[in-house]
Amino acid sequence: MTDPQRRPSPHPSLAGREIDMAALADVVRRLVDLTVTCDVPADEVQSIVHELQASADRLAQHVPTPPHARYLVAPAPAGSDPATMHDSMPYDVVIGRYNPLALPLALEATARGARGTGRFTKPYEGGPGWVHGAVIAADSSPCGSGVRRASTRSVSSKPGSTIATATGS
Repeated sequence: MTDPQRRPSPHPSLAGREIDMAALADVVRRLVDLTVTCDVPADEVQSIVHELQASADRLAQHVPTPPHARYLVAPAPAGSDPATMHDSMPYDVVIGRYNPLALPLALEATARGARGTGRFTKPYEGGPGWVHGAVIAADSSPCGSGVRRASTRSVSSKPGSTIATATGS
């Protein structure tokens, strides 16, 4: 995920609403985190489900027909400017800032390519206390595809820890 305040998005579903749409994605990410960590009493679950269903129904009223394309242009090659990747893939399932399923990554350009850093919480957990291997593999894919050399350095692979991925040619 790149910083939505960096520059305006050219995507028609985001233009002029980048900060608000990023906030919406962040709230949904928080709901995912809370869903896998909460201990809500059974008598409250139905009320919460009802409220969330009403919110989903409200959002559904604003889906255009046909829906906007997820990608504006072909995704930029690995190692290119993260802002370009952000512009072309705002809803990407791995790095899309506006996709609440996307990994919590911040992309930045480096002299050697692109670097992604993130904090992986409980929804990304595999074995107890460890980031799931598939998540780490997905973390490497947007920056790592099509490059000759990619390395993943795990500061700690426990949930909530930083995982750094760097790529370059």
